[in-house]
Amino acid sequence: MQDLQYATTLAELVYTRLPEGRHGEEVDALAASLGMERPLADVTLHSNAGQRYAVGHTPNTMYVAFMGTKSSADWGANLRWRHAALWDDKL
Repeated sequence: MQDLQYATTLAELVYTRLPEGRHGEEVDALAASLGMERPLADVTLHSNAGQRYAVGHTPNTMYVAFMGTKSSADWGANLRWRHAALWDDKL
């Protein structure tokens, strides 16, 4: 359940209009609204090559959430991307 709460917190943060950087207060507010006992630490928001993502940590795990498909243009970009298998099924 805690992993789901962490993922939800980062997913909510990545879609905000907050600038890049650390966002402890916002994360604490989101965590409180979800009833989390142990919120993520050192949460940062980033933007690189047009992709926004948030990173948070617990003592032994790192969580990352990326902004996903939001518009029809995003869907078009997803469909134009070359898709290939990562592993050969014959192995």
